[in-house]
Amino acid sequence: MIRLPASQHKSEGVKRERFRGQTLVEFALVLPIMLLILFVIIELARLLHAWLAVENGARFGVRYAVTGEFDDTYCSGYPGGVCDDLPEQEAARIPSIVDAAESGAVAILRNPAATVATPGFFKVTVCSNKMQGGSALFSYHASITPSHIPAWCEQLATHNPIEDPGGPGDRVSVTVDFEHPLIVPILSNWLPNIHLSARREGIVELFRVARVVGLPATISVPTFTATITPTNTATATITETPLPTSTLCKVPPVVTIIAPPNGANLIASVPGQAIAYDPDNADPAGCTGVGVDGEGIVQVDFAIDEWTGVSWNRVFTSTEFSQAYCTFGGNAPCSQHPTTSATWPGGAPMGSGQHRMQAIATDDEGVQSPMAEVTFTINVPDTPTPTTTATPTITPTLDCTNLVVGSYFTSGDGLYMWLFNGNPRTIYLTGSNTSWNEMDPAMYVDQLQFNWNPYYNGDDYSSSTVQGPASPSSFPQGPGSWVYWYADFSGVPGGKLYGNYGTTLTFDNECNVASALFVATPTYTPTRTQTPTPTQTPTITLTPIPTNTSTITLTPTITQTPTPTNTPSCSGVNFGGVNFYSSAELRLYVNNATYPGLRITGITVDWGPLNTASTLYGWGEYLDWMQWNGSTIYTGNDNTSTTGVSLNASTNLGSNNILIDFSGGFAGNLTSAPLNLGSSNFGFSIQFSDSACNLSVPATPKTFPPPTNTPTATATPTLTPTPTITRTPTNTVPPPPTLTPTETPILPTPTPTTTECFDC
Repeated sequence: MIRLPASQHKSEGVKRERFRGQTLVEFALVLPIMLLILFVIIELARLLHAWLAVENGARFGVRYAVTGEFDDTYCSGYPGGVCDDLPEQEAARIPSIVDAAESGAVAILRNPAATVATPGFFKVTVCSNKMQGGSALFSYHASITPSHIPAWCEQLATHNPIEDPGGPGDRVSVTVDFEHPLIVPILSNWLPNIHLSARREGIVELFRVARVVGLPATISVPTFTATITPTNTATATITETPLPTSTLCKVPPVVTIIAPPNGANLIASVPGQAIAYDPDNADPAGCTGVGVDGEGIVQVDFAIDEWTGVSWNRVFTSTEFSQAYCTFGGNAPCSQHPTTSATWPGGAPMGSGQHRMQAIATDDEGVQSPMAEVTFTINVPDTPTPTTTATPTITPTLDCTNLVVGSYFTSGDGLYMWLFNGNPRTIYLTGSNTSWNEMDPAMYVDQLQFNWNPYYNGDDYSSSTVQGPASPSSFPQGPGSWVYWYADFSGVPGGKLYGNYGTTLTFDNECNVASALFVATPTYTPTRTQTPTPTQTPTITLTPIPTNTSTITLTPTITQTPTPTNTPSCSGVNFGGVNFYSSAELRLYVNNATYPGLRITGITVDWGPLNTASTLYGWGEYLDWMQWNGSTIYTGNDNTSTTGVSLNASTNLGSNNILIDFSGGFAGNLTSAPLNLGSSNFGFSIQFSDSACNLSVPATPKTFPPPTNTPTATATPTLTPTPTITRTPTNTVPPPPTLTPTETPILPTPTPTTTECFDC
């Protein structure tokens, strides 16, 4: 047996200790990666389970929806606790379908209090392709998973989100949206939740026919035939009543909220108006007609709710029995409730934030309509104290050119002015001067109103009528708002105004806004020239006479219309302000108060910050379309800023507007996180036929939180084992005192032996 030298024994012992230390280091390096892989496997398993549950919930929901069944507990709110007509049954079917879908989607972390795009959010959407008169009643909008936007069902008549379970033969879809929460710390910090969506469709069975056939029991039919035979004479009369198909045509009424518009941002006042009609009154045969406002309607009930951040809180209710259906009273036009009062008509406090208005119509058969709903935002002005103290400092910045008349017109015996305040602060009406045509000695000015609030109730029988509010603070016009001024006349012959009219409104005792018009007389002298036409000689002699008289009377009035503007000037051509419309569209106002005949030739929009965010987040935002004064001028779907349009269109004397729509992942969320865009983040350049009037304003750059940094942060944790390497020596702090002395003398010699050992 060969014995090794002692030096070799020592080197072998040292080698064993070195390999043990190296194993600890290798384990410390591999452990974080192993744990990360393990956690990823766990999350993938949870994600797969949640996806299967969402798919299962959609299947459960659609299988229940096609049967037409419903849970009777949802009929408890109706008389007798029974759903005895079609609208009540369809209303009970929707929550029943939701219950079925929820029962299928089990063992997932649903949170009933979660909001859209937050972990645990769960929503079931029921929509159908129900038709009426050959036209679809509803439109299905699929989920947008990158934007965490759930599916929704749109009622095409009102553009409101209203669900519908469909009728026999209709195609019904059930969509389940779920925000699956992640639980692993590293992954959840980067991606808190993943949007899952599943949709299933089916054809609704003929459940109503099946129920009618199955009502009489087969055993009881022979016993009742004897008693039914005398009733057969009555059945003949009963079968005659369905002949007009009145019962087949009994449908719920239709109600639509027309003010405020959905997504409106209200500052000075809150409007409220709805239109309603009953289709079976408009078209008893087929219920396909569109009735006039109020046809077959008994009443319309309104409700306004305020969002507290957790739930909706009801702040105001009202009921209207006659057309027009006005939330705050009045009648064509409806009254608006000012926000300066900071309270609702019933006394409830009014706060800034999101609100919704709901309306339900009841017809002459006692049937109620589906609920119409719009949401809007209220910005209640500051308390009177800061506004009064700020008035002296803001007064020098008041620009009278930002007060623009949108239109000035007559309707019946009323005179109207549509006025826009483009200043950044509230202004107050302090006076008015109206000249009018005295058509009859009995004609007089009955009332003057500003924003539908009367400030003059006297009877003025002679022009001009010069009046001002006794309390100007009661007649404000908020920044960026449109307001009507109205003059009501009485004793007007024929009930229609004609002749020359002119109005000058004074604000804050320093800014005057004026407009004038001429309304031709309803009866013209040319009608007289038609009677003498059989005799041509008189027409030759009479033709100069009416033309001379007409030129004497009409020429001064025609020349007087241009006199207020004199020579064209660019001094009144300016930007009137920019605001967001429904958080997906931008509205830019362009004023022209001094240049008649000016034409617009080009529009350039710089939406660089939005383009930057779209590229950063990868959500494909693009400029969808553009309108000038309601006419579409661009539909090019531009994906890169800036966007230029060439056109040749006229400008209105007063206010003009450009409406710009954006689509993509950010649509409807331009003013919310993570964008938080403002109107100054968009730039505009307007070209006119007179280049001296061209307008330009630059876009303000904006930075956004980069989402791509958070994924790279996940790469750094994989690299962070380097700090964990430094931690392993701290764990092996006890051995180094013994290792260092033994290692230091042997380090020079073991180098070849270590290589040999590795080779072995």
